[in-house]
Amino acid sequence: MSGTSADGVDAALCRITGHGTASKIEQLGFVFQPFSGEIRREILRLASGNSACAADFCKMNFLLGELYVQAVEALCAETGIRAEQIDLIGSHGQTFWHIPLPETYLGHSFRSTFQLGEGSVLAQRFGCLVVSRPWCGRSGTWRRTDWAHHWYPTASS
Repeated sequence: MSGTSADGVDAALCRITGHGTASKIEQLGFVFQPFSGEIRREILRLASGNSACAADFCKMNFLLGELYVQAVEALCAETGIRAEQIDLIGSHGQTFWHIPLPETYLGHSFRSTFQLGEGSVLAQRFGCLVVSRPWCGRSGTWRRTDWAHHWYPTASS
């Protein structure tokens, strides 16, 4: 995950056994992959609340997915775990905006939060279940997985 400090990606390898309140979690490894200054500045610019283009958020979404892949690959190298041994990846993503208290918008009141970091990029690379924001299954959502494959649909598709 990458947090609101926008300093980089934290990745942990854990073994989970049991279920429910009897679950046990053992941390087997951890890596931190710092963002470059350029990426950090862009994250902070997009998260500033100032005017930004939707295309920039779209590009950042997939860039973060790629950076999360690199962090998991570094974690595998650090721990000696092979990618095919991974059963599940959880990715909170990078928070860009958080509204913790209800606000009214267009006549509706709600709390809201907005994270980026395309989970289907992780699912495509590692072939395992990825739980992210928004939730992605074994291969992500259909359309987003296609984008993770670098397949760009035409207007007729």
